[in-house]
Amino acid sequence: MRRCIHAALAAVVIASNAHGQDVVRVSGGIGLSTDMTHRTGGLTSPGIPDVIHRASVQLSVTLFDDIVLPFSAYVTSLDAGYTQPFNQFGIHPRFGDALTVHAGYFSQRISDLSFGDARLFGVGVEASPGQFRASAFYGTTMEARNPDATRGFSGDYLRRAWGGSFGYKSDGGGAQFNVLYATDDETSIRPDSTTRPPAENLVTTLSFSASAGEALTFDGEIGLAMYTADVRASLLDSNDRNPFVESLIAFNSSTSLDYAGKASAALTVSEHVSFRGGISWLGPGYISLGFVQMFNDMLDITISPTIRIGDNTVILQGTVGQRTNNLAGTRESAMSQLIISANVTSRLSDDLSVDISLANFGQRNSARNDTLRISNISRYLSASPRYVFTALGLNHTLSATVFIQESEDQNILSPNRTKNDNRSIGLSHILSIPSGWSFTTSLNHFASATNGLELTLLSINESINTSLFDNTVNTGLTLGINAIQSAAGSTQLFARFFASRSFDSFGTLMLVLATNSFDYAATGALAATESNGSLQYSISF
Repeated sequence: MRRCIHAALAAVVIASNAHGQDVVRVSGGIGLSTDMTHRTGGLTSPGIPDVIHRASVQLSVTLFDDIVLPFSAYVTSLDAGYTQPFNQFGIHPRFGDALTVHAGYFSQRISDLSFGDARLFGVGVEASPGQFRASAFYGTTMEARNPDATRGFSGDYLRRAWGGSFGYKSDGGGAQFNVLYATDDETSIRPDSTTRPPAENLVTTLSFSASAGEALTFDGEIGLAMYTADVRASLLDSNDRNPFVESLIAFNSSTSLDYAGKASAALTVSEHVSFRGGISWLGPGYISLGFVQMFNDMLDITISPTIRIGDNTVILQGTVGQRTNNLAGTRESAMSQLIISANVTSRLSDDLSVDISLANFGQRNSARNDTLRISNISRYLSASPRYVFTALGLNHTLSATVFIQESEDQNILSPNRTKNDNRSIGLSHILSIPSGWSFTTSLNHFASATNGLELTLLSINESINTSLFDNTVNTGLTLGINAIQSAAGSTQLFARFFASRSFDSFGTLMLVLATNSFDYAATGALAATESNGSLQYSISF
């Protein structure tokens, strides 16, 4: 296989030279690094060597501006050899704007309820002649891996999938039919008692969109999913069997049939006021193997207004929503979640701006049994003013961040309700000198209290950055101290220096040196120091 690839690339290069044109383009990047660590005192890190070498390669070969072959590799001295050498490759020829063909590894999102984030190894095509849209794919979304009890891994079956879509789209809206079929190959591995059963899945959906001018837009999707959790399960009684359905999917006692729907609308009242709302309903049996993670058994309703004041001087954005489950009433209780959030961005002048965020998140279920009852709430507030000014001919930037977070568990079983309070305030001053020097002074204070247990952290650091030798070398130095107070006091001193030199098209070389000095008074351990050095080289082409 490797010889065939080399021969093919050589043939392309020869053809390129023969025709006098550059039909082969190579782009990407290479990164090399050596990291060294020296530890003294009570600090140990068993199993991690003092010197680690790393190399990474990202290449993309383009043929005739249409065929793209991406390659990647990673090498490290922690593990001899390659980790997934050239782990993914693919060719994606494009024919104008109307046709794209995929072969190898690729991603192809069909719709929100059918096929989305599962990456494929196979073939696919996307066509858009005029206002029509069509796509199709076939491949594997999961490789076969046998169980490994030593790692606690239960194994994965080889999963194959095919699907596609066909529809019509115009400026005023459109509609598209989508389908997905996925199945696990039960003969692809040697399962053990911990291996999940092989599954099979058939999903069909209809997605659509519409608009009424620029003021109102609407889009949505409805879907029907059949999911067989175990293709080896017993068949249904003869009275419940359906020959047509059984010809489409392994239909047995483990098969679920459910539907889902989602819709959203955006309304622009004026240039200053707009709204967006959405609703999603996914039944407890609605499962699509085209998504690595898809939440089901969920009713989600949200509305998000946006208000702009003046010439975008103040922008107010908010979201109010509620999510509930137990849609089929098959669980002991239903869980409800209330979400309220708001963001304020204000640019009071060219020099002064303030950002404010707040949120309230509540979760509650309807269980009558006190042991199963859940009731908690969390909220946070943050404010970040920023002021830019000039004094004594120098540029100054003064910023602050205030953060407050509270959470409370209101479960009636606890005699004392669990409360957690976090408070944080940070101040930062940046002084910029026209000669190229900059000085950043930062002060941060964090306090946390949980049922009488308190923790405080005070951090002070200073950073200096400049360019040397006619701006060919960038350097920076950071010095700081952390003071931690809990049951006892602890301190940490740290320093970091970096220097980087760019050689234009020949890449960039960087040296990083850092040291941390710890005093573990809280645990009674010996003081320790850790020193790190890293030499890095990178190049892009």
